[in-house]
Amino acid sequence: MVSPSILIVDDSSFIRAQITKELEEIGALITQAEHGESAMNIVKSKKFDLVITDVEMPVIDGFQLCRMLKENPGTRTVPVIILSSLDSDRDVDMGFQAGASAYVSKAEAKTLLKDTVQNVLKKSVFHRDQLILVVDDSKMIRNLVTEELEKAGFKVMTADNGKYALKLIKIHIPDLILSDINMPEMDGIEFCKSVKRDSDLSAIPFVFMSSNDDRSIMRRMLQLGASAYLVKPFNLEQLVITVEKLLSDHFLLLLKEKERLDTERKMMLASITSLIFALEARDHYTRGHSEAVAMLVTEMAKRIGMPQDDIESIGIAGRLHDLGKIGVPDSILLKPGKLADEEFARRNRRRKI
Repeated sequence: MVSPSILIVDDSSFIRAQITKELEEIGALITQAEHGESAMNIVKSKKFDLVITDVEMPVIDGFQLCRMLKENPGTRTVPVIILSSLDSDRDVDMGFQAGASAYVSKAEAKTLLKDTVQNVLKKSVFHRDQLILVVDDSKMIRNLVTEELEKAGFKVMTADNGKYALKLIKIHIPDLILSDINMPEMDGIEFCKSVKRDSDLSAIPFVFMSSNDDRSIMRRMLQLGASAYLVKPFNLEQLVITVEKLLSDHFLLLLKEKERLDTERKMMLASITSLIFALEARDHYTRGHSEAVAMLVTEMAKRIGMPQDDIESIGIAGRLHDLGKIGVPDSILLKPGKLADEEFARRNRRRKI
């Protein structure tokens, strides 16, 4: 695992040293700054995975620093944890409004900070790997949604109608789609139908964004396969939370499916291994031969640049290439001399079965 690079911003050198010591225990690479202005100068020349900042500081305080980081295209994806002795509900709300990913009271830092840092970093890495497609004929809506998603760490691509969106999808398959309904060229309904008809795209979570709050329309969209329906004007934080929840649920489903396929594959390989052992127990010549063939063809497949799935299939075929011998009687399989015509024909018939 790559060591996370973290910037700690606090006007107390004692607090900075304490946080540094604690986070170095989880392998973090720490840089320190004594106030917001110093931090902004540092982030211009170095990239960070996380910023942890106090609130009460000279020159630029923590809330202002957080807003500045989120307004800067080069740093808006960097998550910020506010660590402060100001822990009233009002202060916490101000922190989240400024764009913080988490807010930790200094009184609870000893028990909460390390876990909070690890959770925020894990979430940030997950977001960086996710591509969101935003489809809306309103440039203002596209820009607002894009900016908010990018602040949360997502990658975003946009389209002004369903027809253009389908062209984009052929180049880059998104992890989630946000789409308006009423658009020129191709509306959101036809766009959704096209996506759901395509077996390669149908599993992508699809979210409608519309000013139409008619319940019958909402139900129809959900019946088409939409995962959620957001009514405009919506709260942008609500949008981000909805996207995070859908992607998280989708990821867990994919993970469960992968685990299921891995289990089936292990069972298949165990069956193949049993068949090979059964064959090698009968024929000393075959012992080790199937594995050697599998290793040889696998290496050949790698050398010519075949896809990993094909390489694995070829390896399995190599192990099974002599499997037909199992159906051949010992009197024929182990006969030391030349086979008679009848025996030879019988051997061939068995190997074809």
